[in-house]
Amino acid sequence: MGHPVAHARTSQAMNALFERNGLDAVMVPFDVPGGGSGALSGGAVNVMRRVGEDAFAGDMPDGEGFVAGLAAAGHSVAGRRICIVGAAGAASAIAVALVEWQPAKLTLINRSRERLMALHERLRLRFPDLEIVIGEHVGGHDLVVNATSLGLREA
Repeated sequence: MGHPVAHARTSQAMNALFERNGLDAVMVPFDVPGGGSGALSGGAVNVMRRVGEDAFAGDMPDGEGFVAGLAAAGHSVAGRRICIVGAAGAASAIAVALVEWQPAKLTLINRSRERLMALHERLRLRFPDLEIVIGEHVGGHDLVVNATSLGLREA
């Protein structure tokens, strides 16, 4: 559930995985302008599963998948200086996943000051021992993550 979702290929990959493993499951993308903020409470969610007659559980595996991709490509996070550009749902998920692997420093950059400050505060509260700063430049980092919507626009 989000907006936009037309570019996402996750449902095709997951449905093929479900079929290969004989699981009675299907992933269906829902394009909800505004990202579903009126439909959900409790934060960013892009994967939901039914857990009862009238209930769903949600998660956002973007961050874990991102870090797994880094590891598969031979890049470590521990002890690195990392900069994340963006502060919306995917950026938040990636930031949390990266922080759990103990980087030396995390720098946040975003156009919207309000979103930037909100992400900074959430991370500082959850990870008080890590140096988490607000920045303006990507230089001086070992890893720079583009978690903005820039790549979602058609050319």
